[in-house]
Amino acid sequence: MKLRTARKRWAVVLTSALTVGMLPSAYALAAPQAPGDGGASVGKAPNTAARTAGAEADPSGPSKVADPDRTLPKGWRTSDDRAVTVAGDARGLHVLVADSADAYRWQEAATLREDGFDADAWIGNVCVTGSGKRAVVAYAPRTFTNTPALFDRGAFAAVVDLRTHKVTKLPQQVSLAYFNPGCGTGETAVLTQSADEEVGKTRLLRLNTVTGKVSGTVTVRGEATSAIPVGDATVAALGNRLTRITGSGSTELIGRTSGPAFRLHPDADGGVGFLDRRGNDVAVRRAAGGKVTELAHGTLGKVGLSAGTGGRLFLTGKPQGVAQLPSGIRRLEADAGTEVSSHGRLVIERAVSKGLRSHVTSPLAATGDDGPLPFTVEARVPATGKKVDFTVPPDTTTGAGQHSPALRTATAGGSSKQALAATAAASSNTTSDPERTCSVPRNDESQQALQPTPNQVEWAVDMAIRGNLTSGYITQGGWRSADGLGSSVSPSTMFPVPALKGAASGSRIPAQVLLGILAQESNLWQASYHALPGQTGNALIGNFYGTNIYPGTTGYDPTKIWSIDWAKADCGYGIGQQTDGMSVATRQQPGKPGALPADQQRAIALDYAANIAVAAQTLANKWNELHTDGQTIKINDDDPKYIENWFAAAWNYNLGYNTPDSSGKWGLGWLNNPANPKYPADRFAFLDNNHYADAAQPQKWPYPEKVMGWAAFPIDTGRSYSDAGVQDSGNTHGFQAAWWGNAGARTRVKPSLDTFCNGSNGCDSGNPPQCTTEDCYKQYWYHANASWKTTCSLECGNETLTYKTLRAELGRGNSGQPNCSTSGLPSGARIVDDVAAGVPTMRTDCSKTWSNAGTMSWDFADTPGTVTTYEGKEDFHQIGGGFGAHFWFAHTRNSANRITQMKVTGTWTLNQRLDQWARVMVHLPSTGSESQQARYDITLGDGTTRHRTINQVTSKNEWYPLGTYHFVNGSKPQSVSLSNAAGDGTADDDVAWDAVAFVPLSAKPTDFVVAMGDSFSSGEGAGSYAPESDMDYGKRTWNACHRSANAWSRKAVLPGRSSSIGALADANDPTLDYQFIACSGAYTDNALGKYSGGRDDQTAPWGWGNDGEFGEIPQLGSGVLSADTTLVTISIGGNDARFSPLAAACAATDCSDSGYTYKSDPKPLTEYEPEFIANSVGPWVSETLTEIRSQAPNAKIVLMGYPRLFSPTACAVEYNDREVAIFNSWADKLAAVMKQSATSFGDPKIVYTNPQYKFEGHAFCDGPHYINPIQMSPNGPGDFQEAAMPSRGSIHPNDLGTTAYAQVLEDALNGTLH
Repeated sequence: MKLRTARKRWAVVLTSALTVGMLPSAYALAAPQAPGDGGASVGKAPNTAARTAGAEADPSGPSKVADPDRTLPKGWRTSDDRAVTVAGDARGLHVLVADSADAYRWQEAATLREDGFDADAWIGNVCVTGSGKRAVVAYAPRTFTNTPALFDRGAFAAVVDLRTHKVTKLPQQVSLAYFNPGCGTGETAVLTQSADEEVGKTRLLRLNTVTGKVSGTVTVRGEATSAIPVGDATVAALGNRLTRITGSGSTELIGRTSGPAFRLHPDADGGVGFLDRRGNDVAVRRAAGGKVTELAHGTLGKVGLSAGTGGRLFLTGKPQGVAQLPSGIRRLEADAGTEVSSHGRLVIERAVSKGLRSHVTSPLAATGDDGPLPFTVEARVPATGKKVDFTVPPDTTTGAGQHSPALRTATAGGSSKQALAATAAASSNTTSDPERTCSVPRNDESQQALQPTPNQVEWAVDMAIRGNLTSGYITQGGWRSADGLGSSVSPSTMFPVPALKGAASGSRIPAQVLLGILAQESNLWQASYHALPGQTGNALIGNFYGTNIYPGTTGYDPTKIWSIDWAKADCGYGIGQQTDGMSVATRQQPGKPGALPADQQRAIALDYAANIAVAAQTLANKWNELHTDGQTIKINDDDPKYIENWFAAAWNYNLGYNTPDSSGKWGLGWLNNPANPKYPADRFAFLDNNHYADAAQPQKWPYPEKVMGWAAFPIDTGRSYSDAGVQDSGNTHGFQAAWWGNAGARTRVKPSLDTFCNGSNGCDSGNPPQCTTEDCYKQYWYHANASWKTTCSLECGNETLTYKTLRAELGRGNSGQPNCSTSGLPSGARIVDDVAAGVPTMRTDCSKTWSNAGTMSWDFADTPGTVTTYEGKEDFHQIGGGFGAHFWFAHTRNSANRITQMKVTGTWTLNQRLDQWARVMVHLPSTGSESQQARYDITLGDGTTRHRTINQVTSKNEWYPLGTYHFVNGSKPQSVSLSNAAGDGTADDDVAWDAVAFVPLSAKPTDFVVAMGDSFSSGEGAGSYAPESDMDYGKRTWNACHRSANAWSRKAVLPGRSSSIGALADANDPTLDYQFIACSGAYTDNALGKYSGGRDDQTAPWGWGNDGEFGEIPQLGSGVLSADTTLVTISIGGNDARFSPLAAACAATDCSDSGYTYKSDPKPLTEYEPEFIANSVGPWVSETLTEIRSQAPNAKIVLMGYPRLFSPTACAVEYNDREVAIFNSWADKLAAVMKQSATSFGDPKIVYTNPQYKFEGHAFCDGPHYINPIQMSPNGPGDFQEAAMPSRGSIHPNDLGTTAYAQVLEDALNGTLH
């Protein structure tokens, strides 16, 4: 047949308009099948959000180049150029990819993270293999940069196939240093496990990226950096020696360099290009054929060497003295150090997640506050000089749910097993850990830390550094009293700041230095990052469970990586990560300071003001430690009022100082020395010019440089609060910046590489230490004065004191407000809270006005083979929100995501027993409830158990009815249970345990009504959708079930009633139980929970996330049907009849022709479609009715049909009169088949009714129309979001239409069928 080009656009419009509910969505989040892995082309990565009809539309921000013919160089359509970068946030490290042939449409190839880490952000490095097909990634939580062993050998590693998006996680852990991993010109990469002062050797792992296996490992004495594969060997820098390392571990000198060679890249001709620092200059050099030649030189940081793929190298920046370049290296107009695409046709200047800044004090990426956020990529096209910026939509479906094989569960060690067995039984049923090492427990509802606002943090710092954080300025009582902190809290009295040694009287810490340390240590958090400012939660704790994930350290065992080891716990608490003295007094850790008094430990853990006070005390002590006779390190003019002069003290704060050993050696350690080649020699100052993308790559800077950077360019919290604690739209900076006399002086906050590596410690930054023992490193500990600013009064940074005038504590944040009333509950409700009646709320504005009618109990799965560890507690949390200002949450899991080891079950048990019908309602908090598959089990007292699975995502504090049940005063419990087990449980979504209410009824309800089916039942097109059914288009959590308050099942009035079903349900009428589970886009499969094979173009495996079910479970698995059900309403079958793809096909081609065959149909369409409806759709509808009858044996089942959508004659250019007649005949055929399915049961309580009689003259072209015409999206967050895209509600019943449908239902219930 001839394609009608005038109709092409309507193929797109109608595919989208008719894609939902009756006519299903052509959108799918499951990736299409990948092409084969043949040839050298990089191919085209699958777009997981692409419409199967082939239409293209940009998301809300441009994800690709808008005008490629003008912006990109010629040949962009046929180029196999590919750009790859990474962007991190609290959700993981996101691997982003874009291809020239697709106008550089950016998409997410993978999300890399590991479950069980309380990470504020994930960071990492990436390289791309020679073919451009694979990315090799090292990734880890941001805080790994603060711990030497984690920085050197704690990062996880993975290979990402950039075409299929397959993720292969590796069992090895590797370095976070900027140069790791290193890719070659082929499909081989080198992974580095770095040396440090404890482990004086470097392991280099040769990785075959095709197989995902390490093919060889060599160990090199000392510190090897920037390792890359070249041929069958590895090339790396060993100090100032560029070295070839063979597979057997032997080394061969290639050439000497002025400093450690860095930015090493292999070229296509077998050579190696690299940078070589010469003081403040740098040379671009190449090693090949036994010779090392210079290609160019320039100012350090202004000249770069970037790698494409296949050995393509690019000289960037502003080089001087450029020699004739070899064929594999060419000039590129780009800033030094920028990432380049595989062929250098696109330069990536920066890539940042929009969640990066919000993870600081908008921490609920993990509890549903913001959810996944898009990414911003800033790029430039060298050939045209044009700047292009992109907004990349998130898609966290790939890779995140897999677990690194480096994290393997095993049994606990024998000695701790016996020692702690006595506490094991109680611990399995208690939320806290009585066997812990750290003093203040997690998940103790009587001990919660308040999350401060940024204003409160800055106020407390300004007060603490002056010693004025005393009782007269602290708000007494309230949450502090509830936490047991006493009635006269005075942090500066408890933790006085000592006078600074060697300084003038009255000298003190500059505010921005302490704030910079707090920003680096904790992102200004006192509580776990799950708590919003103003909420309470668990204290932020370093490594509470002592899991050893430090390869190369004493006691490391990869087979026990997830085992809890209390003896190895890191008890760093709160905003300043105070560690010393924070263990339980009776479980003192060897070699660590003795435990502080219990009242001080509690204050440090729970009170942000006390923690800041002790951080100020600690920092002052760190200064004084470096100003002790015989152990003095002075910086610049040593006046403590200047920012830079605290560089050594900041170094010391991060475990950087080594006290004198037996031989008298002492000084600042090597890891944080700016000369350490683990940090790029050409780096600029951290955050220089507020380059916030630096915060996404903190591994490139040593700790004290990051502190200086935060002082100069404060952390952006993404939220603003008034001093009263009210969130507003003001400045989102976490605190005021320090000030310098000029921008150049601010930039020079970073010292030169030679400042701490010079003759005073026998160190040469051009040939840094190559030590193999700890004793060797000791000689390079820095123990002398240092200066890089000669006149601090002109060159150094100065404090900005925001709260100059002493004032009372600022207001508590108002985010995440709880529900502190029983509003929304019927009178007489018996509430069982998630905490005991005697537990006080951590708020003065939330008193308990109800009585607790029961108890909450817990069961934590024990780790197989142990009696002492309960890994589920590692991913179990409390938040001061929800009902009564407290709820619990964990992440949902399935069998592939460690549910066996980490299952948590909470049970609400009613103490005031019932012997009657009662409605069960659960309270859902406004945050922390993300699961769309929360299964509640209701036990009725006689051993009978019912279940109900719901979508928890209401995004507001709300009482949600599970159902109405008959409770019996028998010998069994009357309770409700909920666990974190879920079919789609990939440890991404939260499930929340809040309060439960049992509402006694005087009698059994007269009517039990269940409304199920597709979009014509859900109310698609009628608006006013429930929030959990209208959210997150384009994200993994997308749900567009579109259950409308205007759905016809809600509008209908039951016989003998005067109010509608919806009105009665909203009023919690005791005579009605109404359950609404219909979902727009549903097939019979979505109702039944299986894939029958009848879907058109359904190639992806059946799984969660498909349109028509989204993240919810199948409708017939939700537990709403029972022998008590009196009425089931359903429309189903329209999607199965293939109307959506046929509408698209007929909009592009004249399908009324008797010779037209649709795709692989065995017959012409006009013959086959009626047969398909009769022979396939009919049986599927019958199967659905059979299952409904099985679960609801006493119910009346009303199968509702569909009206004709078209008037008898064509009303628009999409279809001619013959096609309209064909579509209407198919609608009539479907009606006849549905009627036959219903009547075939011979059951008078299973009926079919056709709504056509109410829609005559009211099709979408008529007036007044009951069917929506084509509407443009978006209409709500779950609707399509693209510009000029038809809304899901198009060609669906509008408000008039659902009213007409309600009348049809009323007629049917009164005996009039059509």
